[in-house]
Amino acid sequence: FIGQIGAVVQLRRERNRPRPYKMWLYPLPCILALVGWSYMYLTAAPLFIVLGLVTLLAGSAAFLLWAWRTEGWPFGTKEAG
Repeated sequence: FIGQIGAVVQLRRERNRPRPYKMWLYPLPCILALVGWSYMYLTAAPLFIVLGLVTLLAGSAAFLLWAWRTEGWPFGTKEAG
């Protein structure tokens, strides 16, 4: 979920175009979500932190393998969508 918070901020900065929705009090909801998820992550048992990191690495590897086979980003010139 922390990655999604970063993606919202990045999309808002790079592609500032009209959207069908508005985030009230932006960026306060992003900051509150980041604080909450960071607290949950940092206070979790070490086993759950390791399992989360393993899941993140496995998902990243699966994405990179898929992108490589389909010649998509970051290995080719195809854009997603």
